[in-house]
Amino acid sequence: MITLILPLTTKQVCLTEIVKQIKNISDFNISLLILCEKKHSITVEFEKYNKSKSKNLNIGLNIFPNGTSEDSMINICLKELPNSNFILVRNDVKDFNTALIKEILLKSNASKSGKSTGKDNNDRITGERSRGGDVVMAKPLKKPNPIKNFFSRIAKKMCGLLFHFSFYDGDIGVQYFSDFTHSIMKTTNPLILTKLNKWLAINIEYVEFDVENTRIKNKDYSNNKLLMFLYAVSLFLVIGVAIFLVPIISSSFLIWLVVAFLCLILTTLILATTFRIYLIYKLGNIHSKNAYIINRR
Repeated sequence: MITLILPLTTKQVCLTEIVKQIKNISDFNISLLILCEKKHSITVEFEKYNKSKSKNLNIGLNIFPNGTSEDSMINICLKELPNSNFILVRNDVKDFNTALIKEILLKSNASKSGKSTGKDNNDRITGERSRGGDVVMAKPLKKPNPIKNFFSRIAKKMCGLLFHFSFYDGDIGVQYFSDFTHSIMKTTNPLILTKLNKWLAINIEYVEFDVENTRIKNKDYSNNKLLMFLYAVSLFLVIGVAIFLVPIISSSFLIWLVVAFLCLILTTLILATTFRIYLIYKLGNIHSKNAYIINRR
């Protein structure tokens, strides 16, 4: 059984249309799990679907308090959902593309047919596999321009060097995760693992597909921009005061050492805050607030 997780916040979609689309993926045993706020219109559609005699798809609905963010919904859902293969389709994905989902599932299913020398879960990592992966997502066919690609490579190298993670090479809008990766996600922050590649020895595969990069719209910069401004102003003030007082402190090595230390600290804070802002701009929030489900159907 593969669980298709569909969080809905701003997107208004018709449940009957979703069911119709999923029926096109007939080669796989799929159940649908919808995450939404209490006020979302799909809750009414779900009641009508439940009462209809034509229902032939296993659908679950988790309802959250109004104002719950998509990231919070995903985080609590992945922690509470029993270990399973699942596909996550984010709210900001433009189209519910069943052709892409088919390609991703075929790629993930291919990993199960590869040879494995192990007999337990650990051997799923070390076992020999010809193709496929435990994490699969789309890689857009359109190549980024050279300048953007250059800075992207620099950002990736800095992430790997300083923070020991990298960005996925594909689009995070539609992602497949195996039941094994799901079990690992439950022991840490699952939301981060859906947005950043922090996996060790896990086979990550990509399906080349004509898909637009998903732009996460729900972004909370909190006080990062304000802190960035304050750190920058503080750095300029320290440098300005040091230059103004050169005639007075030119003979004091200790004072210059303090000035250099302050400049180093402020520069580090500016770089760290800049990186946090870049992460939020690129991926949305990578940390979520606590959430709870008020109704399960």
